[in-house]
Amino acid sequence: MRSRPIRTLILSARYLPVYSGAALQEHDVLRRLGREVVEGTVLTMRLPGLARRETLDGVRILRLGFGEAGRPSRFFFAFAVFLYVLFRGGRYDLIHSISLGWAWFLLPLAARVRGVPTVFTSSLM
Repeated sequence: MRSRPIRTLILSARYLPVYSGAALQEHDVLRRLGREVVEGTVLTMRLPGLARRETLDGVRILRLGFGEAGRPSRFFFAFAVFLYVLFRGGRYDLIHSISLGWAWFLLPLAARVRGVPTVFTSSLM
């Protein structure tokens, strides 16, 4: 039995309150497992009108970016995720990446440097 929750970093381009099937599923899983099993932190893109940090049903949400939509914001987000994992990834026991598209090639590099196991989930079929 673990003495502390599994610290999990979830990377998702969109997260609640922005509607996304992946976001709804991930939030439901984290909420059901509870903080005694998994301590979940979601790293997502900051969109207009959304706070940089918030907690929703016990899930910590960190939003990176300038709060603008569009291609430059997605590029910045991908690079910011790489830097976050590279410099702060050691805080986590597991990283779960949900369909980050073309940015996927950066994440394994940063996670490997930090020595954190990483799981990739794609909605592409």
